[in-house]
Amino acid sequence: MKLTEAGSDSSLSKLLFDTQALVMWITGQSLPRKLQSTLEGNPNVEIYVSVVSPWEFLLKRRFREIRLEISHIWKAMAEMNARLLQIEPEHINTYARLPVFSDHADPYDRMLIAQALSEKVPLAGGDSRFKGYPDLHLIWK
Repeated sequence: MKLTEAGSDSSLSKLLFDTQALVMWITGQSLPRKLQSTLEGNPNVEIYVSVVSPWEFLLKRRFREIRLEISHIWKAMAEMNARLLQIEPEHINTYARLPVFSDHADPYDRMLIAQALSEKVPLAGGDSRFKGYPDLHLIWK
């Protein structure tokens, strides 16, 4: 599935949510200002959630500690009218070419970055270490 996106945030048509953004949506937290205004300014934006996010959600204990269930992901995706983005060979190739930083080895984040870069779509994510990837278009604060 090719999601190629062009243009500025004001003409955004596609957006990849990272796991943190998805959890914020599920738990009813306020989204960061830039992300919220981007969504409001682009009511027809296609939201994608990587298959990596449900996987990360299941494997990381911190989500169980806040009593989130996998069913919450599917419900939120339905509410958002979000599509599930599968991992494609191109994503794996991009992942293999990503620089390795000693302070950012999280395989889930790195695959989300690889998918966003491969698909040329912005990533809605707030991890400060994402800024180490200069070609990554972030929408957050």
